[in-house]
Amino acid sequence: MRMEELKREKADREAENEANGKVCDVEFEMMIEKHRFKQPLLQPHTPASQLKLCVCVRKRPIFKKEEANGEIDAISCANPQIVVHEPKYKVDGITKYIENSSFTFDNSFNEKETNEDVYTYSVGPHIEFILNKGIVTCFAYGQTGSGKTYTMRGIQQLCIHDLFKLANTKYK
Repeated sequence: MRMEELKREKADREAENEANGKVCDVEFEMMIEKHRFKQPLLQPHTPASQLKLCVCVRKRPIFKKEEANGEIDAISCANPQIVVHEPKYKVDGITKYIENSSFTFDNSFNEKETNEDVYTYSVGPHIEFILNKGIVTCFAYGQTGSGKTYTMRGIQQLCIHDLFKLANTKYK
Protein backbone atom coordinates (compact mmCIF):
# COMPACT_ATOMS: atom_id res chain seq x y z
CA MET A 1 0.00 0.00 0.00
CA ARG A 2 2.86 2.35 0.87
CA MET A 3 4.48 1.71 -2.55
CA GLU A 4 1.20 2.46 -4.34
CA GLU A 5 0.84 5.67 -2.35
CA LEU A 6 4.41 6.72 -3.26
CA LYS A 7 3.76 5.97 -6.95
CA ARG A 8 0.60 8.10 -6.86
CA GLU A 9 2.47 10.92 -5.08
CA LYS A 10 5.22 10.77 -7.70
CA ALA A 11 2.72 10.77 -10.60
CA ASP A 12 0.87 13.75 -9.08
CA ARG A 13 4.13 15.67 -8.63
CA GLU A 14 5.20 14.89 -12.22
CA ALA A 15 1.87 16.17 -13.54
CA GLU A 16 2.15 19.31 -11.39
CA ASN A 17 5.72 19.96 -12.57
CA GLU A 18 4.74 19.42 -16.20
CA ALA A 19 1.88 21.92 -15.84
CA ASN A 20 4.33 24.47 -14.37
CA GLY A 21 6.94 23.88 -17.09
CA LYS A 22 9.33 22.39 -14.57
CA VAL A 23 11.53 19.47 -15.60
CA CYS A 24 13.43 17.73 -12.79
CA ASP A 25 13.97 14.43 -11.02
CA VAL A 26 10.76 14.17 -8.99
CA GLU A 27 12.14 11.57 -6.58
CA PHE A 28 15.03 13.82 -5.57
CA GLU A 29 12.67 16.79 -5.32
CA MET A 30 10.36 14.88 -2.99
CA MET A 31 13.28 13.66 -0.83
CA ILE A 32 14.56 17.23 -0.47
CA GLU A 33 11.07 18.45 0.49
CA LYS A 34 11.04 15.95 3.38
CA HIS A 35 14.34 17.34 4.71
CA ARG A 36 13.53 21.06 4.39
CA PHE A 37 13.08 23.26 7.44
CA LYS A 38 9.43 23.57 8.37
CA GLN A 39 9.74 27.02 9.99
CA PRO A 40 11.58 30.10 8.61
CA LEU A 41 13.45 30.88 11.86
CA LEU A 42 15.05 28.46 14.28
CA GLN A 43 15.95 31.49 16.41
CA PRO A 44 15.49 35.26 16.02
CA HIS A 45 18.05 37.25 14.02
CA THR A 46 20.88 38.82 16.02
CA PRO A 47 21.60 42.53 15.40
CA ALA A 48 25.18 43.06 14.18
CA SER A 49 25.71 45.61 16.96
CA GLN A 50 25.78 42.70 19.44
CA LEU A 51 28.66 41.01 17.59
CA LYS A 52 32.31 41.95 16.92
CA LEU A 53 32.15 40.42 13.46
CA CYS A 54 28.88 39.46 11.83
CA VAL A 55 28.64 36.89 9.03
CA CYS A 56 25.28 36.91 7.25
CA VAL A 57 24.18 34.63 4.43
CA ARG A 58 21.26 35.25 2.12
CA LYS A 59 19.67 32.56 -0.04
CA ARG A 60 18.45 33.69 -3.40
CA PRO A 61 15.36 32.12 -4.95
CA ILE A 62 15.77 29.63 -7.77
CA PHE A 63 14.93 31.22 -11.12
CA LYS A 64 12.19 29.87 -13.44
CA LYS A 65 14.83 29.37 -16.14
CA GLU A 66 16.82 27.14 -13.77
CA GLU A 67 13.71 25.10 -12.93
CA ALA A 68 12.92 24.75 -16.64
CA ASN A 69 16.46 23.37 -17.12
CA GLY A 70 15.80 20.65 -14.53
CA GLU A 71 17.55 22.20 -11.54
CA ILE A 72 16.14 21.60 -8.06
CA ASP A 73 16.15 24.08 -5.17
CA ALA A 74 18.49 22.08 -2.93
CA ILE A 75 19.10 24.70 -0.20
CA SER A 76 17.09 25.14 3.00
CA CYS A 77 17.44 28.20 5.18
CA ALA A 78 16.18 28.88 8.69
CA ASN A 79 18.12 31.39 10.77
CA PRO A 80 20.93 30.75 11.71
CA GLN A 81 21.35 27.61 9.59
CA ILE A 82 21.72 26.79 5.91
CA VAL A 83 21.41 23.17 4.80
CA VAL A 84 22.61 21.94 1.42
CA HIS A 85 20.61 18.89 0.29
CA GLU A 86 22.88 17.12 -2.19
CA PRO A 87 21.19 14.49 -4.38
CA LYS A 88 23.37 11.37 -4.74
CA TYR A 89 23.31 7.79 -5.94
CA LYS A 90 24.57 4.86 -3.89
CA VAL A 91 27.34 2.64 -5.29
CA ASP A 92 24.78 0.46 -7.07
CA GLY A 93 24.03 3.44 -9.35
CA ILE A 94 20.28 3.07 -8.84
CA THR A 95 19.43 3.87 -5.23
CA LYS A 96 18.91 7.60 -4.66
CA TYR A 97 19.55 9.44 -1.40
CA ILE A 98 20.12 12.96 -0.09
CA GLU A 99 23.29 14.00 1.75
CA ASN A 100 22.59 16.97 4.03
CA SER A 101 25.37 19.40 4.96
CA SER A 102 24.50 21.93 7.64
CA PHE A 103 26.21 25.32 8.11
CA THR A 104 25.60 27.82 10.92
CA PHE A 105 26.15 31.59 10.61
CA ASP A 106 25.44 34.64 12.75
CA ASN A 107 22.36 35.33 10.61
CA SER A 108 20.90 33.61 7.59
CA PHE A 109 18.12 35.03 5.46
CA ASN A 110 15.83 32.90 3.29
CA GLU A 111 14.57 33.84 -0.17
CA LYS A 112 11.39 35.38 1.26
CA GLU A 113 13.17 37.89 3.49
CA THR A 114 13.72 41.38 2.10
CA ASN A 115 16.64 43.78 1.74
CA GLU A 116 15.12 45.65 4.69
CA ASP A 117 15.43 42.53 6.84
CA VAL A 118 19.07 42.08 5.88
CA TYR A 119 19.78 45.78 6.51
CA THR A 120 18.02 45.78 9.89
CA TYR A 121 20.31 43.07 11.25
CA SER A 122 23.58 43.92 9.45
CA VAL A 123 24.40 47.57 8.71
CA GLY A 124 21.37 49.30 10.27
CA PRO A 125 22.48 48.96 13.90
CA HIS A 126 25.76 50.75 13.06
CA ILE A 127 24.41 53.99 11.54
CA GLU A 128 24.95 56.11 14.67
CA PHE A 129 28.44 54.65 15.06
CA ILE A 130 29.24 55.75 11.50
CA LEU A 131 28.04 59.30 12.22
CA ASN A 132 30.28 59.35 15.32
CA LYS A 133 33.31 58.92 13.03
CA GLY A 134 33.27 55.13 13.26
CA ILE A 135 34.25 52.83 10.44
CA VAL A 136 32.07 49.95 9.33
CA THR A 137 32.97 47.57 6.53
CA CYS A 138 30.35 45.57 4.69
CA PHE A 139 31.23 43.39 1.75
CA ALA A 140 29.49 40.76 -0.33
CA TYR A 141 31.08 37.54 -1.47
CA GLY A 142 29.69 34.87 -3.76
CA GLN A 143 29.62 33.52 -7.26
CA THR A 144 28.30 35.41 -10.27
CA GLY A 145 24.50 35.57 -10.23
CA SER A 146 24.15 34.88 -6.52
CA GLY A 147 22.42 38.20 -5.75
CA LYS A 148 25.29 40.31 -4.34
CA THR A 149 24.51 43.45 -6.35
CA TYR A 150 20.79 43.22 -5.67
CA THR A 151 21.33 42.90 -1.92
CA MET A 152 24.09 45.51 -1.66
CA ARG A 153 22.11 48.11 -3.66
CA GLY A 154 19.16 47.63 -1.33
CA ILE A 155 21.37 47.93 1.76
CA GLN A 156 23.14 50.99 0.30
CA GLN A 157 19.85 52.80 -0.39
CA LEU A 158 18.55 52.11 3.12
CA CYS A 159 21.87 53.14 4.67
CA ILE A 160 21.96 56.46 2.79
CA HIS A 161 18.35 57.14 3.71
CA ASP A 162 19.02 56.54 7.43
CA LEU A 163 22.32 58.48 7.39
CA PHE A 164 20.65 61.58 5.98
CA LYS A 165 17.63 61.19 8.25
CA LEU A 166 19.84 61.00 11.36
CA ALA A 167 22.24 63.68 10.13
CA ASN A 168 19.38 66.16 9.64
CA THR A 169 17.86 65.55 13.06
CA LYS A 170 20.63 64.68 15.49
CA TYR A 171 23.93 65.82 13.96
CA LYS A 172 25.25 68.93 12.25
